[in-house]
Amino acid sequence: MRTTFLLFAISLFAVPSAAQRHIEFDGLNVPRTVKVPKPIVRLLHDELQRNTELSPMCHVDASTDVSSWFSTSRIDLGERARAYLLTPERACLDAIDHTRFWIARKTPHGYKVILQAGAIVLDALKTRTHGLRDLETNACTAAFCFRRIYKFNASLYETHLCSEGENGGNRTKFHRVPCRQ
Repeated sequence: MRTTFLLFAISLFAVPSAAQRHIEFDGLNVPRTVKVPKPIVRLLHDELQRNTELSPMCHVDASTDVSSWFSTSRIDLGERARAYLLTPERACLDAIDHTRFWIARKTPHGYKVILQAGAIVLDALKTRTHGLRDLETNACTAAFCFRRIYKFNASLYETHLCSEGENGGNRTKFHRVPCRQ
C-alpha cells in the first residue's frame, strides 16, 4: 500500500504539464506534443516562402508541405492564452548556436505568429504585458551570453530589453545593450 501511494505521488510530479513555461532547447528539438493546426502550417509555409534569408537551404514553393518540418508543443502565456511553440525539425531552418522558434496563437481573426526568435533557453515570466506573460530568451557562444526580454504589445511580442555579458557560466554579469535585429 505504501509503495503504491509513493508511486502515485511520484507520478503526479513526473507528468509534464500540458503547457510549458521553461524550455531548454540544448541542441535537441522540443518533443512534439500536439499536432500543428493547419492554419499555422499555412502561416509558416508563407513565412518560409517569403523569407529566403531564413531558409536559404530549404526550398519552399507553393506545393511544399512543411507540416513535418516542425515539432510543436504548448507554451503557457497566461490564463486562457493557448499558444503553440514550434521548433524546426529540419537542419536547414535551425541556427548554429541556438534554436530558432516560433510562437503562434489563435486570435479573433485566426492564428497569428506572435514571436519568431532564437535561444538556448526560453522562459515565460510571471510578469505580464497586455495579459500575456513576458518572455525571456538566453543564448551563449563560447565568448558571450545574450539575454532578451520580450513584451506583448496587444498584437505580437516586441523586444523590450537586451543585455549581454562575457560568458562566465553561472557567473555571467550582464549589462544592457541596444537591441539589434
